[in-house]
Amino acid sequence: MSAELQISKPYPAPIVESVIVQKQPSEKLGVRVKSSGNAVYLAEANDNLHTLSQKVGHEILSINGHAVHSVSQVVNIISDYVSLEFTLLDPRIKLPPFCYVEVAPTSRINPGVSFDCCCNRTMVMVGEVFISDLTKTRIRKGDIVLAMNGRAVWKPEQADEEQLQAARNHKSLVLYCVNMEEMRDYCIKKAPKRQTINGNEEGRNTIATKRDVNTLIIEERDVVCTGKLDMKAQIYEDETEMCYKWKTPTASRSILKRQSYSFCAMTLEAVNKLMQEQLLALKEEIVSHAWMETIQKQDEIIPTYYVPSAPSTSFDIGTPDYSTPRYVIPSVEAIPIDTTLDL
Repeated sequence: MSAELQISKPYPAPIVESVIVQKQPSEKLGVRVKSSGNAVYLAEANDNLHTLSQKVGHEILSINGHAVHSVSQVVNIISDYVSLEFTLLDPRIKLPPFCYVEVAPTSRINPGVSFDCCCNRTMVMVGEVFISDLTKTRIRKGDIVLAMNGRAVWKPEQADEEQLQAARNHKSLVLYCVNMEEMRDYCIKKAPKRQTINGNEEGRNTIATKRDVNTLIIEERDVVCTGKLDMKAQIYEDETEMCYKWKTPTASRSILKRQSYSFCAMTLEAVNKLMQEQLLALKEEIVSHAWMETIQKQDEIIPTYYVPSAPSTSFDIGTPDYSTPRYVIPSVEAIPIDTTLDL
């Protein structure tokens, strides 16, 4: 896996800030926004909006708790409110591959998302998404949640408490997540496809493709190996024999005894290994960070482990390191004029 795409340091966490501004019902707010892909950026703000004008170049994650991914969404929200809370993402810290930041709606009655455990209760996974229009959110079922509102989470109970706390305080719920479908696609593409058995230098090439979101197909000559996604473990389980018996119940020779199956199984294992390496890097960073926070706050000597047990309560991720010179805020990518609006 290339160095630039390897997830090894998911922290420092993204810097997400909130800015509240007021406007009259009949007047323009005095800002200019631009869109690039499914992200919206603050391109310009009037000088009288002092706090907001300092955030030019930042991505607008949400306004009044509503996630925005297009200029039209921004227009609709701004026209409906006189008090506006902008949730902004600082672009100076580049997110690791496959990671994203998104705002989920909060409600005491109907939360925006539910959470589940995965990887032996060492990571949090998005369970269900209760958002009416899924085209307006990045959050997808099965994605892994690294942090919520600036706090690292590794158990669903923590995630539920963070969501409830945000709802009580009428605040946005900012999720720092891993797009697991993107990660799986990358691992399937990059995992070694040429396999050897018993030191055979020639080896054979397998072909790995996705049949659907949860099914991986690996082919070699006359054999098709089937892997089914186990979200709880975040790996593909080999169901080749099961599928083979179902399709050809009278077959006299098991597909598992063929040499071609051995090559397919090795490729399936290579895909799983690559995914596990990346998840392990994420998990170690999350747990070790929270563990170090515990040591600093309690000022106690605690035994060191490779992957220590996580404390039972949440702790602040911490503030970014400003000891190094700040980077210049990058200019917003040039886009067609019809996606730029003065508001």
